[in-house]
Amino acid sequence: MIVFHSLPKAARRFLTMKLLGEFRRRYARQYYEPMQLFTAQPPGRLPILFEPPGEKLCRFDLQRLRKVDISFGVFGAEKLEREEGDYLFTFIRHPVDRFYSTYYYGRHHLVEGQSDVGTGIVRYRDRYPEMVEMFSLDIEAFVRRFLDCGGRIRFDRDGGAFGPIDEMFFLPKDLDRYDMVGVVEAMDRSLDLLNAGLGTRIVNDRKVNAGPQRPGSPYGVADLTRFFAEDIALFERHRTLLQPARAKRRT
Repeated sequence: MIVFHSLPKAARRFLTMKLLGEFRRRYARQYYEPMQLFTAQPPGRLPILFEPPGEKLCRFDLQRLRKVDISFGVFGAEKLEREEGDYLFTFIRHPVDRFYSTYYYGRHHLVEGQSDVGTGIVRYRDRYPEMVEMFSLDIEAFVRRFLDCGGRIRFDRDGGAFGPIDEMFFLPKDLDRYDMVGVVEAMDRSLDLLNAGLGTRIVNDRKVNAGPQRPGSPYGVADLTRFFAEDIALFERHRTLLQPARAKRRT
């Protein structure tokens, strides 16, 4: 099974479109699980919002009686479970840049409504009004709230605690488990390695992460750079590994 563990605001839509275009005849299953529970399932509405804890990626669709060839989407790393023949990949982006992109994209679409409102936007607003309210904060208040809780955003509802999955803002745990780790800022080289691993011909033919405009020097860059220091170091390591003399094509 091909598994694309996609991160929000890291060329997710571009790469998904390209991947599915290359494997049109394969059966693909999409996930969108941006939130997770941190308590036991409470009664009320919360149980319909979350997958059962510990559930792994589906490999056989019992409704369609088909083997899943490709899994992709937004989900926590705990859903990953490698089996023989799997090809796992992800793309990462500079953590501070992705943080601001996530905020301005969320505010633009969920709060200001500056785009056509699709069903996904409506569903997100209905399911996670607490996160929408957080995106409604100005950038200074948003950064301060994020840093004050150590990046671990939590909401309480109906006796349960939930919040964004770690991958909303942080790099996935254990990047060495992936067969290929691409870097958005080195897209051409990353696609060369992805194509070598999958036997595809994906090309970088359009702008990725074309989100709403944002200030050239937004609030909190220095504080966020210190906060994300470990993730930034890991990001730089993987960007260095992509250099032709050092890149390894793992099979």
